[in-house]
Amino acid sequence: MQVKKESVYKDIYNSALNEFWKNGYEKTTMRSIAESSGITLGNIYRYFPNKASLFETIIGSTYVNFLNIFDSYHNKLSKMTHEQKLSFYVELISNFLIYNKKKLAILFAGSKGTKFEDFEQKIIENFKNISIKRAEILNTEEGIVIEDQEIHSFIAESLFFSLKKIAFIFEEEEKIRKYLTKIIPGSYTDLLRKMGSKSSD
Repeated sequence: MQVKKESVYKDIYNSALNEFWKNGYEKTTMRSIAESSGITLGNIYRYFPNKASLFETIIGSTYVNFLNIFDSYHNKLSKMTHEQKLSFYVELISNFLIYNKKKLAILFAGSKGTKFEDFEQKIIENFKNISIKRAEILNTEEGIVIEDQEIHSFIAESLFFSLKKIAFIFEEEEKIRKYLTKIIPGSYTDLLRKMGSKSSD
């Protein structure tokens, strides 16, 4: 029985990562991965039974870990003020984006046809929930009332597409942190204040 080699596994993994990043899941084939890696198609199937399995191996943990950032925001940072949580949350997203840029780009634009294609919907839902929570705090602390609840969907979708664009166009760590530090708190605080009105009570 032929022993599987770690070096071959890594070559397949890295070639597949680049193929999924360039072409997305649907347009990538096991044959194109074989060609780019220089490993025979038959040998690739010894390591991964199909394209879906290979994609999940590469992307699965990134999908779970990024969504866990929102879980931390909602559940694990309960002793922090909202501003502290928001600052910490921006830092978590910045770090994750910097160190997982290519895999996040695949999730943002190349996961159609996989079990991870709900990534966009889940991120937008989480952004929306944070916006709703922030509006509740502004109402309690400053008497600001948000009458148009559609603003939360607008903020959530805007944040998602901003994050997606940053993942694709920025390489420098400093720029990524700078933009996220301004965009996320600005959306959740400044925009909500502008869209709300002071309660007459």
